[in-house]
Amino acid sequence: MTTTPPAPLVGRTAVPRPLFQDPCPAGFPSPASDYVERALDLNELVISDPAATYYVRAEGRSEMRAGVWSGDLLVINAALIPAHGDLVVAFVDGEHTVKRFCRDRTGVYLAPDPLPEEAHRYAEIRFSDGQELLITGVVTHVIRTLRRQP
Repeated sequence: MTTTPPAPLVGRTAVPRPLFQDPCPAGFPSPASDYVERALDLNELVISDPAATYYVRAEGRSEMRAGVWSGDLLVINAALIPAHGDLVVAFVDGEHTVKRFCRDRTGVYLAPDPLPEEAHRYAEIRFSDGQELLITGVVTHVIRTLRRQP
């Protein structure tokens, strides 16, 4: 996984865009009205704590079932305390990784969430005495570009 330095959030310019009230079906188009619910700034949607927010670029296939694909931009909140099942960025044995944070009666571990046909490629990361785990943040949003600009 490659990391992207935190974006400067101080003095940022808000760019509110229309948020239409009617849902947009992914099937056949609906003759829905064009009623605008309100203006929406994506910064307000994905950044709840600017001082604790940073981004990383995902790399690899171990979290595809979780909705994270290689190349996605992950929004990370370093102030959140991870709960069982949260997707986290962790520093393990000198490397960063994105995995599910899990707890059971034996302790804390990190679990991959790949597509079922690729599950044999990835193992849980269990921790033994002396092995260090540092959670650097909880993944709160995934940003994926569907169409590159020409």
